[in-house]
Amino acid sequence: MPLTEVEDPGSSRVGAGTGPDGARCLGRQDEVGSLEVGKLADFAVLERDPLGAPVEELGQVQVLATYVGGVARFERGRSHDEPDAGDTEASA
Repeated sequence: MPLTEVEDPGSSRVGAGTGPDGARCLGRQDEVGSLEVGKLADFAVLERDPLGAPVEELGQVQVLATYVGGVARFERGRSHDEPDAGDTEASA
């Protein structure tokens, strides 16, 4: 079956094994699994919701920023060699 004929799985199935349930399974719910003060956050900021985009347009959804452990690692329009103000690894 061509990819364009695959049903939209819906947001309830996207990311299965991640979030609070996945963190609990790993015994790391105090560190990861939700966006809360004091927790590590790995996430991407996209220009639009990929779940609402037609399948043939998914490759065109732009990544605006990525964060790893709560630290910005990529921000569109920003030079890659500029360290973040709060990035202790880059300044060490």
